[in-house]
Amino acid sequence: MTDTHHATLEGQEAPPPFRSDRPMWAPVWAMVIVSAALVIVSIALMVLLPTRAEGTIGVYERVTLSAQSGDREATAQFIAPEGWIRVTDPADTSAFVATDPSGATTMRASVFPSVAGGPELLRDTSPVGALVVPVLPVELEGALTGNSIQYDLSAGDAVTRTIVACTATKPADCLLLTLSFQPGQSSHDIPPAALDLLNSAEVS
Repeated sequence: MTDTHHATLEGQEAPPPFRSDRPMWAPVWAMVIVSAALVIVSIALMVLLPTRAEGTIGVYERVTLSAQSGDREATAQFIAPEGWIRVTDPADTSAFVATDPSGATTMRASVFPSVAGGPELLRDTSPVGALVVPVLPVELEGALTGNSIQYDLSAGDAVTRTIVACTATKPADCLLLTLSFQPGQSSHDIPPAALDLLNSAEVS
């Protein structure tokens, strides 16, 4: 080592020695604070968020219904409307009944095997006073054919809309969906939840 380089090193102040025994509290406290914040946020969300009512339908909850007429059996599968409140027992395969979260609309689904067709089924399952009401087509996705009838036998107090989704076979197998609206509820259009259910339906 040269004298010049030695003199330069002697002119510099040596750095303080690293103390390996010094406690590193900063990372520890940071972890404690983050953990506590996560716990507090979780508790706050549990308190603030509304609890779901018993029977609330979850995401992509599939329902299977079946019915038999003579030697013929029909089965229907569909996705139940998320967020609606299921009334019937999930083990019941004869019918599906649910209400929207507000209770203003009730839907009932059931299967009818071996029927003449959708319009005929609507006439057969509607009250006598609704026989003069026209049956209208409903455009559905997939292979099922849709028809609908709407009637109100209580002068605006009990509007009912019934929709069928039937196979193209003769005789046909149909999924019948009945919507009952509380007074003051608009029923001119089929609710999106009902259309989603029908579009997801498979009948065989």
